[in-house]
Amino acid sequence: IMVTLALSQLIEGAIYQAYGATPIILLTPLASQTVTFNVLGMKAQIWLVQAIGGVLSAIIFILLYFFLLKTQTGISARAVADDPVAAALSGVNVDRVYNLTSFLIFGIAAFPSVFVAMMYSLLPAYAGEYTFLAFVICVFGGLGNIIGSLLGGVVIGTLQILLSYFIGPWTRAISMYIIYLLVLSIKPTGLLGSRRA
Repeated sequence: IMVTLALSQLIEGAIYQAYGATPIILLTPLASQTVTFNVLGMKAQIWLVQAIGGVLSAIIFILLYFFLLKTQTGISARAVADDPVAAALSGVNVDRVYNLTSFLIFGIAAFPSVFVAMMYSLLPAYAGEYTFLAFVICVFGGLGNIIGSLLGGVVIGTLQILLSYFIGPWTRAISMYIIYLLVLSIKPTGLLGSRRA
């Protein structure tokens, strides 16, 4: 974790050095369009890019879920995550699984980045915020549990929106730390995490 944090700081500094600290705004026609629908008799309005991103994210989640649970490669990846030595003794090519999952993770991480770039301004400092948010979601749901990650994302995302709306936007950042500390204090394995994880 410390090496990852150090590398992220180096990359962030290099980007600042190369491109400066001015936020970049991507003006696309998709980002300016909105969708209006009724929820319990109330009108709700969201950006079209949010709606498309939400639907595509759900599809990717379902595909990833079945990939990890139903395919031989997915089962091998889960075995390596649980116990690399036992997986290697069972005939799993651990290096190949590491390489495959790394490419898969980079691809999945790049997907929402496109939609975030269309919705908000781009600044290297935002990378740390999103990385920590993803980490808190995984800890909240339970490390190694894909359903827990989904549940954690929905709960924490909803909580951040409600706190930001009723109290103020400043609560978005601090709420992540509070949730993280509460989960570690009450149930360190997360909602659906196993004791071994």
